[in-house]
Amino acid sequence: MRLASSFTEKLVASTDRLFELLDRFPQGRVLVVGDLGLDEFLTGQVERISREAPVLIIRHQKTDQVPGGGANAIYNVAKLGAQVKAVGLVGKDEQGRALRNIFAAVGVDTAGNFAGRRSPHRH
Repeated sequence: MRLASSFTEKLVASTDRLFELLDRFPQGRVLVVGDLGLDEFLTGQVERISREAPVLIIRHQKTDQVPGGGANAIYNVAKLGAQVKAVGLVGKDEQGRALRNIFAAVGVDTAGNFAGRRSPHRH
């Protein structure tokens, strides 16, 4: 993809301002109200295809958990150094605990989070 030359020129001219704003990020206070989710990525080796349905059977190696939805924005703003308050529903399940731990690790204020019921996607 090729950027328009006028956009590139504006971007280059704004570089100093951009870095100035990034340097001031730790002074920022941000409130995010959103859909708080946790994305899980399973990694493994495909062993076979199920005989009952066209479903891959994998040998599980690892699971990565990362903030999803509004939680992703919260996490990214916190990693840039801003003081973030998160408001939303967090499940009373393993994924909810994992999301709260991820937020705690980057200093997100979760006092505005409300504990919801177990995720409807888990049984």
